[in-house]
Amino acid sequence: MTSGSLSIFDPTRVDGIRNQLAEDFAQRIFDAIPDISDCVEFEAEACDSQRGKRQLERASQLLYARRRDLQAKAAGAVVRIFDEKLSYLLDGANRTARLTLDGMTLLADERLDEEIAINHCSRRLKEQCEYELWGLTQRVATVTGIKHPADNENPVFSRTFAQALMEAIGAFETDGGIRLVVFKTFGPVLLDIVPAVYATANASLKARGIDVDRDYYGRPVPTPER
Repeated sequence: MTSGSLSIFDPTRVDGIRNQLAEDFAQRIFDAIPDISDCVEFEAEACDSQRGKRQLERASQLLYARRRDLQAKAAGAVVRIFDEKLSYLLDGANRTARLTLDGMTLLADERLDEEIAINHCSRRLKEQCEYELWGLTQRVATVTGIKHPADNENPVFSRTFAQALMEAIGAFETDGGIRLVVFKTFGPVLLDIVPAVYATANASLKARGIDVDRDYYGRPVPTPER
């Protein structure tokens, strides 16, 4: 059960949660890169299209050569996105104005393709780890004093990690097609990485006495891909 004192907002505790999520996610991304790079290289050798072959080869090279940089950028992106969403939740005064400005933003075709890929990835991740996500969201709500947020406002929602990965890739690759290839190579692996990140964070918070008040009914059924 949660304690009443835990509902008092503590920036240090929140920063600890954020940093653990960022570092754990980024480390798991780094650890997965060698195997992913090898798989992409194998696909490149079997690809009939010259353009597709070049994109896959470039993706494999980028992943392996910049894996440490990708780790650092991914961690930094998780921190930034988490902070932005949490700040938005804690400061509702200008919410209407911000929503209006967001609605006026137009995306170029290349950026739109990336948004579609991020949204698709985040939906699949949510389906795979909805139970873990629910538990962590409840715990974050407890330590911040906020109500259970909507998905698009939730700092620990699966989109945070999908968006962070895309941003990390974009920091080193200007070709939109290659960015998408690299991002999509992580698809199956993220179905293991993100649930593990959630589970570790939940276990850590539970060990510190930050638990949830009620049970979640209906655990998700993992797909064969996971």
